[in-house]
Amino acid sequence: MKANEYSEVASWIEGFGGTLDSFDFISGRFSLADWISISEIFRPSFIEVDGCILWDRSFERQNFDTWMTELSGDRTRVETVLNRLRIWQLIEYSESAEDTAAASTVAESVAQCWKLRLSEQFPDVSFNVATLESEDGPVVEFNVIRH
Repeated sequence: MKANEYSEVASWIEGFGGTLDSFDFISGRFSLADWISISEIFRPSFIEVDGCILWDRSFERQNFDTWMTELSGDRTRVETVLNRLRIWQLIEYSESAEDTAAASTVAESVAQCWKLRLSEQFPDVSFNVATLESEDGPVVEFNVIRH
């Protein structure tokens, strides 16, 4: 879904005669604080801990150690558990088909950015970066591909 196809954005654009676009829509709504915060969602920091690559926001030593024990040291599974962004925890939206499609588009964009950021920070490592649909909505997750 393109931003200009989302009904709220399309309606706003139409109100101006259709000469504006989603960039114009957002420019008057977001402050610098909004932009810098959103930039960290699309371009986060990742860290390496005990052979795992983790979203730095998801790392807390005690929680990590608990998962390592619970999952018998399976680093891929630990990464998959800890490296998740649940879109519904960031964005409030309805269960309408349009909102569901828009949330999935956001998740896909985050996943693409994370994949690029991971390859930038860890150029010699291969990653599985995926968007999944859960009963609550889209989830972005990643883990190292181990051979």
